[in-house]
Amino acid sequence: MKLSAVDAALAFSSVAVFRLVSTPRNSPDEVRLVPGTDLGVAIHAAPGNIWPWLQLLGNVLLLWPLGALLPLRVPRFAGLTRIVTAAVATTCLIELFQFTAVPGRVVSTDDVLLNTAGALLGAVCSRKWWDDFRELARPRWVLLLAGLLSAPTGRHALKPRYARFHGT
Repeated sequence: MKLSAVDAALAFSSVAVFRLVSTPRNSPDEVRLVPGTDLGVAIHAAPGNIWPWLQLLGNVLLLWPLGALLPLRVPRFAGLTRIVTAAVATTCLIELFQFTAVPGRVVSTDDVLLNTAGALLGAVCSRKWWDDFRELARPRWVLLLAGLLSAPTGRHALKPRYARFHGT
């Protein structure tokens, strides 16, 4: 049940991320390679213009579910270094996709940094559950080989454990 909820949350967040990053915008394409440029845009925005700040917050939250849920579902990723590596790879693929296929998007190194920071924050938030999900996320055959699970007995739940009495 727990793994099903994690799977559903991962699927939902993946669809949401794809929808967010693949939506074209009515603005000129731009590439910002200098780190901190997006923060500078937010700082120098007109008073009352919160859009740049929402962009920064959205970039932090974009891969938060990946960092929070991936270690629960795939124990191999239960480590901050591995989460950061997965987040950097994912966000670089997102930026490459936006650069090559989605018109009107800003491709920025700040996006990579903020998305990675969000995934790292998600991982830190879910860290206390990693061990609880480690055994659940392993395939059954791995648990059988490790001796952590007994082999199936072949008995059905409705069959009694005692020998059938045959009246004579």
